[in-house]
Amino acid sequence: MIDLQTIKNKTDILAVFEKDLGQPVKHNGKYYFWNCPLHGDNTPSLSVTPDNGRWYCFGCSKGGDIFTWMLEYHKLSFKDALRELNNGDSLPVRINQPAYKPEPKPLPADDLQEKWKRIIDVCHNNLFDTVNGLNPLLWLHERGLNNNTLQSPFWRVGYSTGATIEGIQVRRGITIPCYTVNTDLTINQVNYIKIRQPVDNPKYLHLPGGISGLYGASRTLSNCDILWLTEGEFDCLLLGQEGGDWFGGGFSDVCTLGSVTGHIDFGRNGHYFLKAKHIITVFDNDDPGDTARAEWEKLSPKVKSARIPQGKDITEYWQQGGDLAAWANQTLSDFGILAEYGL
Repeated sequence: MIDLQTIKNKTDILAVFEKDLGQPVKHNGKYYFWNCPLHGDNTPSLSVTPDNGRWYCFGCSKGGDIFTWMLEYHKLSFKDALRELNNGDSLPVRINQPAYKPEPKPLPADDLQEKWKRIIDVCHNNLFDTVNGLNPLLWLHERGLNNNTLQSPFWRVGYSTGATIEGIQVRRGITIPCYTVNTDLTINQVNYIKIRQPVDNPKYLHLPGGISGLYGASRTLSNCDILWLTEGEFDCLLLGQEGGDWFGGGFSDVCTLGSVTGHIDFGRNGHYFLKAKHIITVFDNDDPGDTARAEWEKLSPKVKSARIPQGKDITEYWQQGGDLAAWANQTLSDFGILAEYGL
């Protein structure tokens, strides 16, 4: 029996890419970048993260592990890729080549994109302005969110004073933009901008013209074995911030569809869920949360439902003194995921 994980573990993915493509064009922390040969890009859009053995191109949206690279770049069958990575040893079993389904390319920018990016910039600056943003910033701090999270290029949380920006009325409240990023961490495609209103009903509004998006897809979801799914954006931010080493490192990360009734746009975001080995839902402790848990569990056996032990949601649990890092670690242990990875 061939142990695919053992082959991946012993393969130096960075050395493979350097052999195929030469030295990286750019190096930023744990990320190494090359010009992508799969779609003929002349910018360093192809990223490799050696710590988790994954690669992803921000230009053509292709990515995966070392086996996917051998199939895509070298045009090998899965059997031949195994033989090549296994030092040329003959294989004792027949392995069928899996069908490869390319990931969808980002939607073309529409006439709202530049306006939305300007709105995100203006509102983000408002939040950290001592005159306009003091009260909303304190409110966010009380929910556990620190400035590093709020100012992250992946999140850019902001505050609207109720002004008209770029000809669009942006109601007063905290702005929560959902978007993808380029390799230089500038905004690529804006999916939606949500506003958390201070007192008005409904609690949340969307700027008109938005499309469905996966909040968190701009970070490391493409490389994740474990996908955590929260009910809303603030819980997503807090779990990613306080959940410990499991979040943001490429092996495991958190996202949300924006509400408990949100539906996956499989054409644009389904590949994140198909790639993940484990999907852990963390919905609110109420009737809608229970309904959503049951619906998600029907989708796949890899979906597992976790509950916050006290409080209604992740934020309340933290506010009541809960340790999200310890809880996440215990959740992975209870589901047998730590043992699966030998941790």
